[in-house]
Amino acid sequence: MTDTPSKHKILFVLPTNTFGGAERVTLNVIKGMQSFEPILLTQKRMNRIYSPLGITIYSFEDYNCVIPDISLRTIISYAKAIHTVSNLVKPSIIFGVMHFASLFLTLARDLFFLRVPVVTSIHGTYSSHFKSLNRSPTFKEKLLIHYLLLRLKNVVVPSAGIKSDIISHFSINDKKFKVIYNGFDLEWIKACGLSEIPLTKDCPWIVAASRLGPPKDFSTLLQSFRIVRDQLKTKLLIVGEGPYEQKIREQIALLKLDEDVHMVGFQENPFKYIARGDVFVLSSLSEGLPGALIEAMALGVPVVSTDCPSGPGEIIESGDNGILTPVGNAHDLAEACLSILNDHLLRDRFVAGGRARAEYFSIQRMNREYNEFFISLIT
Repeated sequence: MTDTPSKHKILFVLPTNTFGGAERVTLNVIKGMQSFEPILLTQKRMNRIYSPLGITIYSFEDYNCVIPDISLRTIISYAKAIHTVSNLVKPSIIFGVMHFASLFLTLARDLFFLRVPVVTSIHGTYSSHFKSLNRSPTFKEKLLIHYLLLRLKNVVVPSAGIKSDIISHFSINDKKFKVIYNGFDLEWIKACGLSEIPLTKDCPWIVAASRLGPPKDFSTLLQSFRIVRDQLKTKLLIVGEGPYEQKIREQIALLKLDEDVHMVGFQENPFKYIARGDVFVLSSLSEGLPGALIEAMALGVPVVSTDCPSGPGEIIESGDNGILTPVGNAHDLAEACLSILNDHLLRDRFVAGGRARAEYFSIQRMNREYNEFFISLIT
């Protein structure tokens, strides 16, 4: 295959104010662009994360786009901003990261007649998302989801489970989808895990790292930790930030776990905390492809996860390199953690199996697949 000349540009569209798993994957994809010049359109808060890459960055705020949501005014303003930047940059491809970007980019294409190949990405299952919110989608949400899914042409998803969920719920053509499993810079993650942390460890640690939002089901996590703590002196470290921080703190107080749970907030290097864990736990109601599980495996930390749609079941072979438990079941989640904490042979097997499994999700494989896919769209 002949490489595409470097003059070809890709405009990455990332309307978010929070750095999480999908944003980290985007960072790695941009790092791995071989045949393209990456350019980023994002919120200003993300500049500190992406500026070290040395790429051109445009800010949505400069086009009066501050917080992405699904109000008609916001959708149109973001679509207009994408159109404006596209005219300035003249990219060969525009790539929208996650659902807001996919919606805004699809509308920009339809409303402003973008004559550029558009690629969108969906990182979670819509059906599970609304279950995690304990409600059905509103009429407006249904309308927007159906519009988006019917108008999508090239969709990248990070797991086969997401693809299957969308096809089964919305009868979308299978040919629109490209599954590219997320990749991770495993050696860099391991090196970051060696950094010091400002905490003293005096007992086993259970670690969770994610955006603090409803799909992560911190309620079940805290209930399960209460069960573990009643049987064994342990501490829970929660790494991350998000809209549910205050609710999580309130439940910690309600369960009388104030002395046993440390919330360390957003960390540019979360791996130094994850690496100190004796168990890494993911309690989610829904996922796309949970990178935190792969990162923990690479760091040699045994993993326990709910078998939520989708992703964990495509990473973990339960009993071989980790444990899968039913969604929303605090008792089973606690028992899984205790089994690892109390059985060193089981722990050692999961550490070895996890490290081996993490190797598949290399950044090199992911970047090769992205480059080949993007090249196929313009040749």
